Amino acid sequence: MWKSYEKIYGTGRYCSIKCSNTRKHTEESKLKISKAVKRYADLHSSYILTNCKCCNKLFKVAKTSKNKYCSLDCETKYKEYLQLKNEFKILQLGIEQNYKTQCSFKFYCGKYPDYFDLELIDKYGLYDSLKNKNGITRDHKISVHYGLIHGIDPYIISHPANCELMRENDNRIKNRGCSLDLNTLIKNIDDWNIKYGVYPNKIDYLGLTEFITTYYG
Repeated sequence: MWKSYEKIYGTGRYCSIKCSNTRKHTEESKLKISKAVKRYADLHSSYILTNCKCCNKLFKVAKTSKNKYCSLDCETKYKEYLQLKNEFKILQLGIEQNYKTQCSFKFYCGKYPDYFDLELIDKYGLYDSLKNKNGITRDHKISVHYGLIHGIDPYIISHPANCELMRENDNRIKNRGCSLDLNTLIKNIDDWNIKYGVYPNKIDYLGLTEFITTYYG
């Protein structure tokens, strides 16, 4: 005989906790209960699972903790890695800066009036960041940036045959672009060296020898 009861337990399906506990759960029901219990535990737990920044291993850490490593060993290894990475970056920046310095032009255009259009200077004046912002500048036909990423000998990039006079605005538009290819430039250097004499190589290759892949000659 069914017993009448107030619908209080088990969403109104059982008369008491005792009756509610005697029911048999299906596997699906057990799984739902397990997930609900886990969600509750996770919600009220003071710990979380996170990945180690060094080895990517999951580890338990307090929610308020800023620890990013599963062990002291991992923390040490990662900090050593960051230090080496930073040292390499500094070294790389040093090489790049040295390369750019070695690629700068070190000659006087007025010495070669039949090669450079000096009338441009007479017409527009030399570039000055304050007084003449669109004056004439010396531009690298093959850019320093191109030479850097392709490991081209700074002698090639800094050679007078790689120089052209242009207004600063045009130079800015050209930016890192190139106005001729490497093979053409090398031929132009050969012609220059025959006509004007071999342009002296004053490049300081310190720190650049392993970096450069294309030398002149």
